[in-house]
Amino acid sequence: MDFTIKNVSSGHELEKTLNLFRKIFSGMPVIDNPEYSYNKWFERMQHHGELMLYATSGHGVVGLAFGRIESDDIVIAGPIAVHEEFRGLGIAREMMRLLEARALRCGAKSIRLGAIASAENFYSKLGYVGFLLVQSQNHSVEQLLFFNKKIGLSLQKCMAG
Repeated sequence: MDFTIKNVSSGHELEKTLNLFRKIFSGMPVIDNPEYSYNKWFERMQHHGELMLYATSGHGVVGLAFGRIESDDIVIAGPIAVHEEFRGLGIAREMMRLLEARALRCGAKSIRLGAIASAENFYSKLGYVGFLLVQSQNHSVEQLLFFNKKIGLSLQKCMAG
């Protein structure tokens, strides 16, 4: 299947891409995250739209890989997703490679992302390493480890400059 990867450059493209995000992540807490709102992404698009990628085919938007700058040397990646009918075709891998290259050009030394446990193998193949930093005065280490298994992983990839 042929697909094209583009960066989001208009409000219309952003809305189409966020519609796919809402469909894939429907019912998950990330949908309500204010960092993933249309207005936040529109603002980011004005400054670093090159970090907001989407894949299209004859079927419309089939994938997305959005990045945002957290600090001078860290890019946060997410949301990252491909429509279930188009998985396994290399779309996510290509979007992540392009996102990494563009993050390097923006001065990033690492990329961080969160992922569900079933995606760990995909990110591991791309060179991401899991890490978790949680502080709690209310939960034991065992409880926190249990929560991590249920909610997903934090991953990071350090990149050469």
